[in-house]
Amino acid sequence: MHARVAFVRDNNIYVTDLATGDETACHADGGENVINGTSDLGVRRGAEPARRVSLEPDGRRIAFLATGPDGDRPFSLLNQDRSTRLVPVRYPRPGTPNSEVKIGVVEISTGRTTWIEARL
Repeated sequence: MHARVAFVRDNNIYVTDLATGDETACHADGGENVINGTSDLGVRRGAEPARRVSLEPDGRRIAFLATGPDGDRPFSLLNQDRSTRLVPVRYPRPGTPNSEVKIGVVEISTGRTTWIEARL
């Protein structure tokens, strides 16, 4: 078994085999309206980012969060980290529903996702 690392790029989850350098895309549906493996709201826990992707110890599957802004229109926030610029962010307005959040488990070898039914 090779060591693997999972990461998010362009709102899709990828896995890289550290021994071979081979990269596998687990999704292709991520984009402006579908966010896999990360949050549209930048959820944080203390100073560390909240975990939104978890590679199983056997390296065959990844559990992840997926959100869909459900038609929220973007508005601009001012980012002053390194350079001052406006960043478009989708965020529900007061009185509108929050983004849908789903929990999925994707099998790396097939890309097949199983959605977990959860009720809050």
